[in-house]
Amino acid sequence: MSSIAPTTTKSSSFWQPLVIRLRMLFALSSFLVLILVAVLVLNAFSARSRLSQLAFVYEADVSKLGLSFSTFAPISIAPTVVSIVIGLWWDQLDSTFRILQPYFAMSQRPTPITNGAGLTYRSKTWAGAAIKAARNKHWMLFLVATGSVLCQIRKIIMIDGLLAC
Repeated sequence: MSSIAPTTTKSSSFWQPLVIRLRMLFALSSFLVLILVAVLVLNAFSARSRLSQLAFVYEADVSKLGLSFSTFAPISIAPTVVSIVIGLWWDQLDSTFRILQPYFAMSQRPTPITNGAGLTYRSKTWAGAAIKAARNKHWMLFLVATGSVLCQIRKIIMIDGLLAC
């Protein structure tokens, strides 16, 4: 008689999605602080007229690539890339918190079904989710949803700034 050895799988004690793990939240916070510091440093240099214009007005010649334009400013991509990274990271954080908030509320204490399993934030807009979270006293989700509203405002301002140029 052959015996089949039970397969052992390594179970992970990290049940949380990657985006809400402490390391990732720390990385996001550090990234946001670094951007804030960079903006403040650039502002301080700008106020003293000590910025080198060469870095901000340099244009690379890309005429050999066959594009419709012959010059390109590489620094113009940096704010867009940073904005996209922040937006995608924050959207992932927002959607994860919206899904997990009812279950987290149920794990804290006994809750009525309207505030637990029957509660959903998935179909709400960013502002609607923030208001609903505040009404239900889910303060962490309120902060994340408010951040999502601010991310959308940032996108609109950025697009408006690009169209004005």
